[in-house]
Amino acid sequence: MFYLANVCACGVYVLGLVEAILDVFGLDGTGSSELRALPQGYFWNFLYGSAVLFLCLLVCMVGAEIYSKASFFIFLLVNIVLVTIFISFFSVGPRLFHIIRGGNQTFSASYTGFNVSTLHDNLNAMYSR
Repeated sequence: MFYLANVCACGVYVLGLVEAILDVFGLDGTGSSELRALPQGYFWNFLYGSAVLFLCLLVCMVGAEIYSKASFFIFLLVNIVLVTIFISFFSVGPRLFHIIRGGNQTFSASYTGFNVSTLHDNLNAMYSR
């Protein structure tokens, strides 16, 4: 059962990785225009996912030693990403976002960062009612 859970989790992780990469580097992504170079579509998503899974297969077939080194590298990478996320909470200033739903509805949202007045307003908003 544990093996089956790891196989399913690996598939979900690969899908998430491909989606994140295409969001930044894909032609239809949200990144800056100089970074958008990867074609997108069902076939391309399948191809990128297959390439990542083939890389995982190579790591597993080489042996346990490289697998442990790869696991430690992934551990370091995830921790570095988490640290940069926490740093961004303090370094990003207030921003206003426009959210478009269904092509004809537009909502506005704001990010204020750490702000005592925003915390006080959110605590008294009674969201549970």
